[in-house]
Amino acid sequence: MVRYFDEQLDNNDVLEQIWCEWNRGSGKESQRFLNTQTRSLSVGDVVSIQEGGSGGPSKHYVCEAVGWDELDENPPRASAIDNGVSILL
Repeated sequence: MVRYFDEQLDNNDVLEQIWCEWNRGSGKESQRFLNTQTRSLSVGDVVSIQEGGSGGPSKHYVCEAVGWDELDENPPRASAIDNGVSILL
């Protein structure tokens, strides 16, 4: 799934916003999340943030029990799919 932000946000702000939009009970759930009736983000889910437009580099973050951890390498595609939601921003 692809999501574009109209404003300049740092990666921590993007991750926080995605967390709120894709978790039941946050009070800030996105309409897309509600419409698809998928599960909330969970530990092990990966969010990919593409910086600087369509040709920019991507950084990948795995959801931890508390916060996010940046992955040093591109996550294997199968792993991202198996673990749940993968969002390209």
